Amino acid sequence: MLFGHRLLYAILGGMFFSLFGVLGSVLQAWVCDRTGIRKLALIGYMIAFISLPAIGLAHGFGLLPVAAVFVALFLFGHSLGPGPQGMAMAALSFPTMLRGSAIGWTQGMLRVGSIVGSFAFPLLMSRVGFNTTFEFVALAPLAGGLVTLLIRWEPIGKSVEEEWFQSHDMELEPLTDSKMSTTPP
Repeated sequence: MLFGHRLLYAILGGMFFSLFGVLGSVLQAWVCDRTGIRKLALIGYMIAFISLPAIGLAHGFGLLPVAAVFVALFLFGHSLGPGPQGMAMAALSFPTMLRGSAIGWTQGMLRVGSIVGSFAFPLLMSRVGFNTTFEFVALAPLAGGLVTLLIRWEPIGKSVEEEWFQSHDMELEPLTDSKMSTTPP
């Protein structure tokens, strides 16, 4: 074990690795408006795709410190890219009238993925081993990165409302004081 066999060391190790996730999250918040969501998601997917099989390979060769570096790199990359950018993309991709349902659906799909992953990961690992499991798991960020490459839309700096109304041949009417009345018609 990298941090020893005592519970305290395991807790400290988890805290240590979590710092890299916090670092990725802080960095993405600082640069997101300048780089855009799509670019950060692609960078994060690439880091995750490289890190996951590297964790398995390093473990397979007994290089636990190297595996630890790639675990930290994975947490950094995921927190820089797919984690927060996926939520931001969901929030910014839908007009106001659909946003609540769309974000609810997105969150629901995240939960389904978490449940399936929590169930499938140990089954896969018992069947094919640690190293191959991480190679299989790397297919998820690869797929996410490919989809992000194919869908070339960046929501930063765009009016989702205007785009939606234009794509449906409707006009966006400005909100006036008379339309903001709280009394029913």
